Amino acid sequence: MTGIERVKDVEQRLELPAQYQEAVEKHVPVMLAGLEERGVTFDENGSIGVISHAIALVKRLEIGEKVKELDGDVLSQLEEEAIEISRQVLKPVEAAYGVKVDDSELALLTIHVQTAIAKAEKAKRKQQQQQQ
Repeated sequence: MTGIERVKDVEQRLELPAQYQEAVEKHVPVMLAGLEERGVTFDENGSIGVISHAIALVKRLEIGEKVKELDGDVLSQLEEEAIEISRQVLKPVEAAYGVKVDDSELALLTIHVQTAIAKAEKAKRKQQQQQQ
């Protein structure tokens, strides 16, 4: 399934109002492509989760709403590699809307990214063990 097909599938599941579809279909595939370019891939559940978050992010940017601030300094608990990947992936969206995404929003995306990286590393280790 292509990036836009995956986005449209999740849009339907979320029953996204038509007024946001154009923006979502413009920005979310760019975010997904940015993740894939950086080697971040998702299983089915992870894909649905990150796309759902990206759709909600675009919708919030469209209406000027902020995500609820996370408790504590969540970013300090996340891996720097995942944070940097998330920052890079968000740059085109930030440029399009003329805003800097806040740390809570960054942390939410980073959690998806870090989880995907960890799952990929675990699968790689398991495969290496099986080959021995």
